[in-house]
Amino acid sequence: MYQLVLRRRSYSVRFTIPQTRWEDVGKAIDSRSGVTREIVRTLGTRGHREAIRRRDAAIALVRSKVNQVLQDAQLEQLEGDWFPAWADKPHDISLSQRPVAVPEAPEKLAPIEPKAAAAHPVKEPLGPLIDHWQAGQTGIVTNELLDRQRLAFRQLGEYLTSVGASPQPWRNTPYDYTRSLSLTNISKRDASGFKEWLLQEKRIHPETVGARLSCLKSFWDWAFDSGLVDIVRPWTGIHRGLKRRAERTAKPNVDKRPFTEPELVTLLTTDPSTNRNGRWGGAIHDLLRLGLLTRARQNELASLTAGRVIKAPGKRTLWSICVTADVGKTKSAIREIPLHPVAYAIVKLRLDALPSGSGADAILFPECNRAGEITNAVTTSPRDSRRSDKLQSASRAQQTFIAPDGVSPRSWLQR
Repeated sequence: MYQLVLRRRSYSVRFTIPQTRWEDVGKAIDSRSGVTREIVRTLGTRGHREAIRRRDAAIALVRSKVNQVLQDAQLEQLEGDWFPAWADKPHDISLSQRPVAVPEAPEKLAPIEPKAAAAHPVKEPLGPLIDHWQAGQTGIVTNELLDRQRLAFRQLGEYLTSVGASPQPWRNTPYDYTRSLSLTNISKRDASGFKEWLLQEKRIHPETVGARLSCLKSFWDWAFDSGLVDIVRPWTGIHRGLKRRAERTAKPNVDKRPFTEPELVTLLTTDPSTNRNGRWGGAIHDLLRLGLLTRARQNELASLTAGRVIKAPGKRTLWSICVTADVGKTKSAIREIPLHPVAYAIVKLRLDALPSGSGADAILFPECNRAGEITNAVTTSPRDSRRSDKLQSASRAQQTFIAPDGVSPRSWLQR
């Protein structure tokens, strides 16, 4: 990428000023520091090949403008007064004065294969490309977004196998099937059918469908910008009509309210084993109390690992949990939360329950995924899950209900 600069996914050209002329150019263009070492101008493209095609014309234009500024300032141009000896010759030195025989046109020209060299990366399976794409996002986006991206590819494979896109029955997971495909295997028709399949067959809300499609579109845009594929991207314009569908299916906007006293008592005194879905009982029992005592978000607690538990050296010092950038929703979410003695007991039991030899990445709540999706499992009866009003989370209940009434959270947990 000689003389090319990639900034914010867009290419620019870099024109380097000779060191002996830094002060002259800086004086001519009235630079603040009085020195100009280089001039960078955008090429208006995100494609690498298109940037190479535009590079020479942009450099020539920048050079001519710099020379014009130097000339107006009565300074010597960048090239000085030197010109090549062949500049004034009427013909190029590469041309011969002898007559050139023009060959006869053939009867039929052989077809030229368009960009045969560029077609090779397209045949590469999506698996390594997906891994490379997500590796570049590690530490930049949250683990929750990376999980949503993998979910989008898994659902795409589920759709393609359901409509018979696979030539033979696929025995592995739908996600593995998607990873075995290539960029050119997904057509515009497949993208449109996948969108309708999510809406009609899966009955997913249009806003959620838009989030799934955005993950796939971002991957194909990355592949296009990287020069891996030069064909029409199948996900372009795929969001058209989703906003109108979301407005039609929008639920009435009901303000959130805090848990009432009977609801809090019910949630805190219910036996975890009586939950409709048994595997969520213990997680609900522990996460509800941690949410009340720490005010941490649901995904921050559900993704808690052994390495994020900061153990205090002494008995009189409180333990704490650390919220890192990969699970925090904002920059302000990166923090350490001291643990109440009741919360300490819950975390300590979870740590002791881990298998022997577990590392720092061991999840304390394996019942939950890293996004912490336990949603409707918190309800205590089928009737509660169909309520029209929205309940606030446990972290908000501490502020809006318990604190104003002067009731300590520990007294609630001891009821």
